[in-house]
Amino acid sequence: DWCTREWILTMCRASPRVAGFFIEFEESTEAQLDMLEAVPSEEVVEVMECLKYNQNIMTNLWRTALRRNPNVILQVMPSCTVFPHDEALLTRVFRQRPRLYTHAREHIKQLRYVARTAFTRDGLQIRTSPFTDDRELALLAVKQNGLALRWLSDRLRKDDDVINEAIQQNGLALAFVPRAIPEGSGIARAAIRQNPAAAAFVVP
Repeated sequence: DWCTREWILTMCRASPRVAGFFIEFEESTEAQLDMLEAVPSEEVVEVMECLKYNQNIMTNLWRTALRRNPNVILQVMPSCTVFPHDEALLTRVFRQRPRLYTHAREHIKQLRYVARTAFTRDGLQIRTSPFTDDRELALLAVKQNGLALRWLSDRLRKDDDVINEAIQQNGLALAFVPRAIPEGSGIARAAIRQNPAAAAFVVP
């Protein structure tokens, strides 16, 4: 009834651990959301810490938690085993915090849309991914940060399209090309034009 509901919300406002307890055993998603909304924003992280192993927590609750306190991304998600495979939610997470990709669990890293989002924002994240031999994602990574070339497979580090994309972003990526680049070649000229220090990595 109304009195019981108000008492529960009051308790949720008073203690994040109590809120986590009530949310965990509440069957109504609407009631769960009301409880989370009652918690002060600075304590939302602690509530989600209490819930991070609960497989019954719905995507809407995670969305609300992230809206109330974005630190949930950094402090709870890396150790969470049941974070939902919701494309809109995960895209939002990795768009905001691409470096979280390094710390994400493997089942999250293997999602192409997650990798695509992270690499578009921070190309160096490809170094801990299972996609170092994936041409499409490699091109996205080096376009954002040419130095991501360092972390690609030998096959892709020899790929002229990948090399060209990398050196246009950062001429020093030439240091990670596993073959001799002759002075005067198109690749050498483009790299030096982007960064004159790339001249150290060409051969006469």
